[in-house]
Amino acid sequence: MDLCLRSRVQRRDSGTFMVYAAGLDEGLELVSPRQLLLFEAAGRLGYVTEAAAACGLSQPAATQALQQLQEHIALQLIERGTKGCVLTPWGAQFHRDIAQWLAKLRNVVGLPSSHDLWRISQKQLRAVAAIAQRGSVEQAAVMLGVTPRSVVRSVQNIERLGQLSLLQSGSSLTGQGIELAVEMEVLLGELRLALQRAKAAYARQDQRLSIAVMPDPGLAAIGNVVRDHLSRYPDSQLRIQEASPQELLTLLLTGEVDLLFGSSNLPRPEGIVWNVLHNAAYVVVGAKGHPLAGRTDIGLDELAAYQWVVAAEDTLRHNAFQAIFDGQVPPRVALICSAPPLAAQVLAQSDNLGLMTSYELAGRLDKLCAILPLGSDDVMELAVAHRTGWQANPEQADLIERARLYFAGQIAL
Repeated sequence: MDLCLRSRVQRRDSGTFMVYAAGLDEGLELVSPRQLLLFEAAGRLGYVTEAAAACGLSQPAATQALQQLQEHIALQLIERGTKGCVLTPWGAQFHRDIAQWLAKLRNVVGLPSSHDLWRISQKQLRAVAAIAQRGSVEQAAVMLGVTPRSVVRSVQNIERLGQLSLLQSGSSLTGQGIELAVEMEVLLGELRLALQRAKAAYARQDQRLSIAVMPDPGLAAIGNVVRDHLSRYPDSQLRIQEASPQELLTLLLTGEVDLLFGSSNLPRPEGIVWNVLHNAAYVVVGAKGHPLAGRTDIGLDELAAYQWVVAAEDTLRHNAFQAIFDGQVPPRVALICSAPPLAAQVLAQSDNLGLMTSYELAGRLDKLCAILPLGSDDVMELAVAHRTGWQANPEQADLIERARLYFAGQIAL
């Protein structure tokens, strides 16, 4: 899409030209073409290291410059990926527009190489436009809050780079200078529109949140968190995906999901950060009215006398079941099941025993009851993972905090 913004040029009585232009956003006034050139290289090459080398910078200097760019415009454009850097969706939008913008800037000034863009600053671009807008170097200096000499130096630098003749008598623009000033004002307007387009893309994306949930009965209650979130944020849109743990980690690393709810014993590849929500203790449960209900002197032999409903192997829940009877003859397993509704139904309609977390049981107290709490070592460490560098907006941060409070039993949903 062409981001052309037409400046309005009018002739004054004195014969000079005035360029009336919309001002830049405050953040954009701090952004330099050098930062944009570095951003374009990082997005195109996929690595900050290679972008730094292309721009003649050290990696720390390049990293700092990119961070400053994002702070100036209040928008995250790049995040860390499994290899190199990844553009955010709105960062990709901004990158396409900036690539066009830099090409136009090079053409307008007449630079022989894109590397010469590194020698142009935002201050120099605005100096040319300010002279056209105010009519003289002195008035341009007042407008920009600098000295007249500073304005002249800025214009002279562009003259040298593009082999142009922009100033006459050291105080006003030549005909070529006026033409360049109009083009500069158009470019500054296009830069503002590029940022507006990126922020509009962010606002659209900001209402969507993709969540991955590990297929474990202990996380089935995330549905309560989701229902609560949608009632608190009716304009938001959630997308929930379930798959194997390894598939979910891949979706998280590639940016297809924003958050992964699971247990922190999952693999921890580089680029993923885990935050523990709660250590959920397991409880032996059975049907209401179970022969062992209400007793405080239950032995392992009595637990082993009943058939059990257990989770699939290689899960924390199955490991906790095995730990109960470590060194003992294990009970007969009647059902291996990771589907909470089915497991709860079988338990409620038989004398079988099973394991649940306290919050799982809390939603089924009409049919089930706690038989025996397990030790503090038998816990499911519930956690949420996100990509390194991912920043939650207020709505997303609220979802994470509500999940933490819910799983910790501090709020009811």
